[in-house]
Amino acid sequence: MKTRIIKIIKKANIRGGVGIIIATLALSFIFDGGYRVWADNLLNSVTVSNVAPTVSGVSLNAAANITLTEDTTTSVNVIATLTDTNGGADISSATATIYRSSVSGVANCTADDNQCYQVASGSCTLGSASGNDKPATCTAGIWFVADATDSAAPTFAADIWSAGVGATDAAGLKGFATNSAQSIEVNSLTALNVSASIAYGSLAPTSTSASSQTATVTTTGNRMIDVQFQAVNDMCDTTNCVGGNEITADRQQFATGSNIAWSDPVLLGATKLASTSAQTLNLTTTKPTTHVGNTSDTAQDTFWRIGIPSGQALSTYNGTTTATAVNGA
Repeated sequence: MKTRIIKIIKKANIRGGVGIIIATLALSFIFDGGYRVWADNLLNSVTVSNVAPTVSGVSLNAAANITLTEDTTTSVNVIATLTDTNGGADISSATATIYRSSVSGVANCTADDNQCYQVASGSCTLGSASGNDKPATCTAGIWFVADATDSAAPTFAADIWSAGVGATDAAGLKGFATNSAQSIEVNSLTALNVSASIAYGSLAPTSTSASSQTATVTTTGNRMIDVQFQAVNDMCDTTNCVGGNEITADRQQFATGSNIAWSDPVLLGATKLASTSAQTLNLTTTKPTTHVGNTSDTAQDTFWRIGIPSGQALSTYNGTTTATAVNGA
């Protein structure tokens, strides 16, 4: 350590004269050619914790009732806003459930084409994050067998269809919400398919079908049905039935039993076809609950016979019959 001597000279009055007093003050300090200032650092730290995402704005089918498509699926969307205060980019996936409101387990229901659709993350699309938010769209194919809940529904008119959306962040924390403000119905769908043709073969005048020909009626909606048959025109042997020969529609009879013979008057259990009005046949089938591929599991055969009148001209006759589904009794 080096010592620098600093001399301080003071003046003082001494009895009216001027004298000089010399004082010497010795100061000791470290000298290295400059002055050094000593400092220290204050370390600040904080841990931002992970927060579970939240879900809002859940909407099913754009807030509209769901109209099914016979014998196949109808694409239905659920949309929602996913929010994470760690930033929207922290949201990694979404899932959804579409379900009938009284089903067991509600949003945690077991998947069933009649009442519960669990939508996996692979069927949910996430949009771009905007601040803490990220939009989600989940899509399910709702089958034609889904339970009707509209006012015409025979069993679940008091229910609605609901949707829930779940959000998952990068750490696996989850949030969930439903469309509790909406009342969405699945509409009744009364529909059928019928086999394309009935071929009676070759018959002589005054003869009747020796055995029944079959037309299968398949229920392709979410309601139990009966069927109405009506001839578009009589059977004829010319294009558009203009001129030529005809066999009137009422020469055909149909029933749900294969052993009912053709008769005039018609036997109990059989019904005459007509071109002037629809004739109802009561079926014994119920609402479809499953499907094989895109085909309903619910079908019933109807049985047809024809009687050829005396004097009928030799020819080949064709006709068209319309089959219409009506709500089953």
